[in-house]
Amino acid sequence: MIDIRPLAAPPGPAPIEPEPPPPAPRSEPARDSAPLDTAVTLDLSPEAKRTIAEGRPPAEPDASQVRIRRDPDTRLMVFQVLDPASGSIIDQLPTEQALRAKTYARDVQATQSTTIGTTVARTA
Repeated sequence: MIDIRPLAAPPGPAPIEPEPPPPAPRSEPARDSAPLDTAVTLDLSPEAKRTIAEGRPPAEPDASQVRIRRDPDTRLMVFQVLDPASGSIIDQLPTEQALRAKTYARDVQATQSTTIGTTVARTA
């Protein structure tokens, strides 16, 4: 902090320092508690409702319903959930629109970074 005052003037009051925050209370984790269940489960099928009503644990998803691939245009990993009967894609992350937007943005950036002389030299 810069203090600007005449040399004959007495020094100003000392700056006030903020108080440090109080230490966070430490709590010991309960050692005899049971492990937690999964955070989120979402299955709206009639079979899942019957399973929950009967008190049985839900079945694990079939491994053939999940596919992870690399998108050739964006070089991103794509997680897909497939319908086991038809093989069609039910859900995908990132979405097809997000992949197209990423490809478009990369192409626009590439065209803006090239100079006119370079473009002409490549096509000539």
